Amino acid sequence: GNAMFSAPSDGSAISTQVAIPTILDPTAQAVIPTYIDAELRYSEDRSMFVFQAGTASTNEDLYAILDGGPGVYAPINLTSFATPMEIEEFGDDSSGTDNQVAISPNNVRVAFVTREGSPLADELYIVDVAAPGALTHVSGPANMDVTWDETIELHWANDDTLLFWAGTSNSNALDLCAYTVSTGMFQNLTQT
Repeated sequence: GNAMFSAPSDGSAISTQVAIPTILDPTAQAVIPTYIDAELRYSEDRSMFVFQAGTASTNEDLYAILDGGPGVYAPINLTSFATPMEIEEFGDDSSGTDNQVAISPNNVRVAFVTREGSPLADELYIVDVAAPGALTHVSGPANMDVTWDETIELHWANDDTLLFWAGTSNSNALDLCAYTVSTGMFQNLTQT
């Protein structure tokens, strides 16, 4: 399995393994994650990063590590999914390719995309770092067209408003959308 290590960037100490909290496997048994995705997403100020870990790429949780000072790294399981869940690849933040996770500028919230359902579709969630497990399902039927199956390019306009593209993948017509966390308001800005 994969492992995560931390070490001072100046090389003043040897690396130590970061302990990842247990998760529930498909049979609801607590297990130590053996799969850690190689992608990390850092906050703008580099005081936090998020990553995916689980028992397989289709059974993952989203974790955050906050800067707790030298040598203090305590992963927080942000999602604690009760059933196996596939979190979408983060994408390349520098080129904007997909970009399916975003940390709010104030490091309070993380938006991310899962792949779930039958047929498979992207589902958009937001979680408050201080309230792990309390997920806001942005792409639920109250907000978005149920035929939409793709959500990409997540970007925080400010600490409260998430911008993203969503729509039907086979139509090549995605709409620019906004979700304001404090009001729970969803807006389709382009309505193609």
